[in-house]
Amino acid sequence: MKADFESLVEKFKAGESLALARAISLVENGEMVAGEFLERVGERSACARRIGITGPPGAGKSTLIAALTSCFGTEEKVGIVLVDPTSPFSGGALLGDRIRMAGLSQNSDFFIRSMASRGSLGGLFGHSEDVMDLMSAFGFTRIVLETIGVGQAELEVNNVVDSVIVVLVPESGDGIQAMKAGLMEVADLFVINKSDRPGADCFLADLEVALDLFPEKSDDETGLSWKVPIVKTIATVGEGIQDLLGYLEDHHNFLQDSGKIKTLREERIVDRIRAEISRQVHKSIWTNPEVASVLTSGLRQIDSGGETVHSVAENMIKLITKKEDT
Repeated sequence: MKADFESLVEKFKAGESLALARAISLVENGEMVAGEFLERVGERSACARRIGITGPPGAGKSTLIAALTSCFGTEEKVGIVLVDPTSPFSGGALLGDRIRMAGLSQNSDFFIRSMASRGSLGGLFGHSEDVMDLMSAFGFTRIVLETIGVGQAELEVNNVVDSVIVVLVPESGDGIQAMKAGLMEVADLFVINKSDRPGADCFLADLEVALDLFPEKSDDETGLSWKVPIVKTIATVGEGIQDLLGYLEDHHNFLQDSGKIKTLREERIVDRIRAEISRQVHKSIWTNPEVASVLTSGLRQIDSGGETVHSVAENMIKLITKKEDT
């Protein structure tokens, strides 16, 4: 096993795409801890610019990503993470988005990975940030993350990327009121895709009115602010893509000039440390035989009326904290 790990490290360092794919699979399946691997390959997880694409199903997110990433500079290496619905039969990703990006997969400067959502309700999957760290360490300069497409509930993407693009279509007009407390707040850029469809101009006007209800994203120290733009696109023919790319660069410059990019990334790190501590503490608690014994005894006491759920929980907490104090 150690020899296999060392071999994977060397191949990863040598820039072999198959090594990256293998490392991602091991992390995704819980067979390897991303942190241990990144320590060996030289972590550059803060280098890549991270872009999130979210929005309801059928908005054309995958087509938009293909058009957008094709316009990145020739010096760019792009990693694309597609979160697909989990197959009810195999448990894997359905791979529909990857099929729509077949053209990009032929280019060695692009790496596309489809991941199964595995029941996630936030549009992502459990190891999304680990996978992006691996891609950044591999040398990708930009990483694009597409969420599963469950609509308003997809707010987790805001916590893992630098810029969030929310993709809508003219038919989304009736949902503006419902989105105000969700996607309206996390978006750094709005895209009205398929804007050749009827109602696009009316939807644009409605969206502009809705955005006026929210304050601009600003930085108190520098006085800089960001007004969320709305871009009309027809991704299938590339219309509006250059405008979108320009606004994306403007947002990156705003984050840099205001210092928010550093704050965002530090907050992400803190959140991940907290999550990792919670995971490890949770595991240590429920694998502790003394805790299991208290739980088993408590179940009998609850059944006889001598204890309650709350009192058993308190007893377990007392046991855990007592062990920590000694």
